[in-house]
Amino acid sequence: MITIDSNIVIGNRHPGSFEIHFVIISFEVSSFFVRNMDLETITRNYNRELDHWIDTCKTYTEQQLLLNPRRDSWSLGQLGMHLIVNTWYFFKLVRICASTEQHSAKEMSSNASRMFLRNEFPNLLMEGPPLNKETPQPSNRDEVVKGLRSLKAEMNTISSPLANNRAKGETRHPGLHYFDAMAWFQFSEMHFRHHLKQKKRIESFLGIDRERA
Repeated sequence: MITIDSNIVIGNRHPGSFEIHFVIISFEVSSFFVRNMDLETITRNYNRELDHWIDTCKTYTEQQLLLNPRRDSWSLGQLGMHLIVNTWYFFKLVRICASTEQHSAKEMSSNASRMFLRNEFPNLLMEGPPLNKETPQPSNRDEVVKGLRSLKAEMNTISSPLANNRAKGETRHPGLHYFDAMAWFQFSEMHFRHHLKQKKRIESFLGIDRERA
């Protein structure tokens, strides 16, 4: 739901009646936008981002893949493992929401609503949850490449049925409240795309000068 200034009054209307009326309208617009995003465009972008990761990962040396720019930051390999593990979890939530009506009356937070309207995460260096610090290094480059290929196959498997899915189930995000299946799918792509910026920063540290295709 989009945040509204509760002090607004139009004409002689009672402030409370206006506030309720406007909030309902704003939620319907936000919900319509999220549920009717261009699924084909999201899927196409997702495929491009995954292909970019897979293609570039195959060019890294083992040293480049495992080297941490700083003690408190991920290597390229850890970043890849983070994306693989977390995106699989997001896809699990997509499947759950697409097969239930549970929590269908719940809402996402106002911050989430604004983020979905922009279709991107805030342009900030965000600190992840404590478990992110325990993200393991991959055993080798092939582990990351195979994981990303499996992720791509699953993404394309779950995206097609979403276009005609009528289930309205939702599950809770720890900080942004409730998402339905389409919102989780869009969120997972936004998350993946956001970390491409981090990938580029690590490559710059390693002296890898590569323009994204």
